[in-house]
Amino acid sequence: MVENIPEDVGRAAEQGVDNTVQDVENVPNDIGNMVDGAAKWIGDQIGGVEGEERRAENDVNQFDQNVDNSYQQGEQQGRGNY
Repeated sequence: MVENIPEDVGRAAEQGVDNTVQDVENVPNDIGNMVDGAAKWIGDQIGGVEGEERRAENDVNQFDQNVDNSYQQGEQQGRGNY
């Protein structure tokens, strides 16, 4: 009703101020959550790179071992032919 308009507007304004105050009070926590999220993401990326590094190192070691084995087999076969 028309006679309730001032009271309704006052209540809405108070509620808007309360929401704004709460939003401002939440800023430090929100920033902390964003920093934590960014730090976790960076950690995940670094962990992924470290995992890829270990896999690549294992692949190189395996390749080196395979080359050594192939060389030794060829050497033994070559000696058997003479």
